Amino acid sequence: MPALPVVPNVVRWDIFYDVGSDVKALSRLHIGYTGGAPSSADATALAVSLDSIVDAELAVYMNAANAITGCKITDLSSPSGGQGESLTTTAGSLTDEPLGAGVALLASMGIGRRYRGGKPRTYFPLGDAGVVLSPQNFDSVFITNVQASLDAIRTDIATLTAGSTSLVDLVNVSYYSGFTVVTNPGTGRARNVPTLRVTPVVDACLTWAAEQRFASQRRRNLRQP
Repeated sequence: MPALPVVPNVVRWDIFYDVGSDVKALSRLHIGYTGGAPSSADATALAVSLDSIVDAELAVYMNAANAITGCKITDLSSPSGGQGESLTTTAGSLTDEPLGAGVALLASMGIGRRYRGGKPRTYFPLGDAGVVLSPQNFDSVFITNVQASLDAIRTDIATLTAGSTSLVDLVNVSYYSGFTVVTNPGTGRARNVPTLRVTPVVDACLTWAAEQRFASQRRRNLRQP
């Protein structure tokens, strides 16, 4: 696989979780910035600040069997961009029965561009049996509360600086456009290979909304070492 192209003025934000005793997961987001590219020391400072924000805003909506285990910031403006981590572990606060490790809360991002597949998505391992309305949905009060925290996270992001780097807001990064059908000459089986953009498309986040219907975190669970 070819290396992904650089994305000027964008950092990748990975949030890590323990889900129960034997599953790890992550949420991956991107944040636009102004000013100079962050050094690794700057990226570490930003990671610590963002970890503190997400711990304060989301851990209260997570079951006590789960935990936020830190985050990583990676500057995408060059192949050797700064990178830093925060490794603080913050357990959830909810105390009812935990949900299955594959169940997640979906936060959908609204952007100004239309494309096949709908809208950018972020999956969070939030909630437990005490905030369930039905086999398909979280209750509305829980969603309202999570939405307030999602809004607060965006507001707090815009206040963060490190070195000459000032964070602005969440963005969506599109690396691929369309695909090429490739047929295996031995088996005759065809598969779609995504076409890598020469220049990634960066979309501003216009809205970030918590969805009431359950989503699946299964494909975003990390393999165990």
